[in-house]
Amino acid sequence: MNKGRYVFVVLAALMLASCASSGISEGTSLSSTPSISSETSTDDIVTDSNPFDIEGNFETPELTIDGIDNEEAWIDTSYASPEVTIPRHGTNEATMKFYRGETALFVYFDLKDDNLLTDGDANGDPVNRSDSIELYLDADNDGINNQGDDIQINIGVHGRTRILTGSDNVWGTWNGLVSFEVALQGTINNEADTDTSFGIEIMIPYGAINMSRDSAIGFSFGAPDRYLAGGNIIGTNYDWFGWFVGEIFIDPQQASAYMVFTTNSIITRSEYNAL
Repeated sequence: MNKGRYVFVVLAALMLASCASSGISEGTSLSSTPSISSETSTDDIVTDSNPFDIEGNFETPELTIDGIDNEEAWIDTSYASPEVTIPRHGTNEATMKFYRGETALFVYFDLKDDNLLTDGDANGDPVNRSDSIELYLDADNDGINNQGDDIQINIGVHGRTRILTGSDNVWGTWNGLVSFEVALQGTINNEADTDTSFGIEIMIPYGAINMSRDSAIGFSFGAPDRYLAGGNIIGTNYDWFGWFVGEIFIDPQQASAYMVFTTNSIITRSEYNAL
């Protein structure tokens, strides 16, 4: 099994400015922190203005992010969702499920795939021409397209990404916080071996998408399946597979059509509105 971890974090830059007047006499200290000497009591040292004493956006993973769903949390009837599946080529398929942790939303994809292929090795648009997953979240569950609460996460079998957010009814780059790992059962872009599957495990802190553990969230997903190496023509080298509930297509580009993940169930928007 080959595994690779990739973490994307937006780092808020901390800028410290210090000013020193001209003509500083020799021996004058430029430090703003008092030195401790036999004449200085530690009680006199001020520590509540430490510029580094701020809350960061990193959350310690509650689960082991390893691309494998072997923790009991994934079957927690209080906070885990049912599995949903998208058929792909032949016997290939993509299964997805959620787990609501204490501080983060976890998502797991299990993709049966008999030939692990990519369109090159780049981030961005080539990812959705590779064996990959696409997760669409309407974090506010407002059913409005491409607003700031809408997130699209594409992750390829090779760990490359395209991560977007809505803005003025279009998708743009999202500088949010996503931790994930891909676990392979097979070898990428190698026709000589027999591949079977790959798993993708994702952690999204609630603070990154302004939701809480019990918030209802709209979602859809897709699962591109590449079946021929070389070229990037849909229907010739790869196909995009979407999610149907019965006969209804859960269009990822129409937030009003998303299904809704409540605390531990997946229901239609009309069912949610009737609650």
